[in-house]
Amino acid sequence: MMQFYFDGEFYKAIKVTGPAHNLLGISICSSNNGDQSIEHASLGSEVETIKNMTFHEVKEQVIDGLQEINNSLGTSYIIDKIQFLQSDSTSETIYKELTIAIIKRLFEGGEFKNIRS
Repeated sequence: MMQFYFDGEFYKAIKVTGPAHNLLGISICSSNNGDQSIEHASLGSEVETIKNMTFHEVKEQVIDGLQEINNSLGTSYIIDKIQFLQSDSTSETIYKELTIAIIKRLFEGGEFKNIRS
């Protein structure tokens, strides 16, 4: 089961299945500076790796998911920032899955619980 939130800048998806847990926050922007301009946005402390995953690996999954869902929906969503937790469970596909879920929910007008501070 996934939960969806919006904090005023980041659309977030949280997935917890048994012992596995993952959070992805993405910021949508209006202009494309290329995939290389996607940056890591801190969740309170700088994170270089997630267990055995680097930000680059997470970013690649997000880019793959974004390209797949944009092609599927005929849209052109652009992501400029990514958030994730250092304690997230490792996976070769979870951030792609979460990216697709967030964009699909946005496209369909689905609800995001507002958690603005």
